[in-house]
Amino acid sequence: MTNIRLAPLTLENPEFAEFILKMRLDDTNYDFYQADADLESVKKWISKNIANKDDYFIILNDGKMVGYCALYDYNFEKKSAMLSIGLYSKDTRGKGIGTAATKQLVKYGFENRGLKSIRLLVSEGNPAAIKSYEKAGFLSFGTQPANRPYNGQMFDLRRMAIMNPNSLA
Repeated sequence: MTNIRLAPLTLENPEFAEFILKMRLDDTNYDFYQADADLESVKKWISKNIANKDDYFIILNDGKMVGYCALYDYNFEKKSAMLSIGLYSKDTRGKGIGTAATKQLVKYGFENRGLKSIRLLVSEGNPAAIKSYEKAGFLSFGTQPANRPYNGQMFDLRRMAIMNPNSLA
């Protein structure tokens, strides 16, 4: 059984920035990461997200950094946000880590941020991620045209969302 915990992404822990940089340099699925593949750029990215009041977390599995997740692009009027998650290596995928982290992040958004809904975009070329989001309670509600390559190919992006059951009453 895995022991998943989310730790807030901060500049006070230099290992976090170095880990994000390593993820970006090693992840060949998303070409856009290469745009900010140096430590100073990653630190600026973290600072910008903190200033925007976005919530970024490092995913820890048994104390080891294995990925990141985030709630960002908050719409406080509609009480909604976007969700993003990335796992570092293939050996961390397919073990329920992403699903567990997603569930924790959703719970955080509903309970700590008072969100009514959380949305995400996922590549149609990534069926494992789609399945993980579905296990976490997300439902599909359409697609949008591809805007970034995934695994060297262009795939449409699936739109998914989850509603806070406490806000439906």
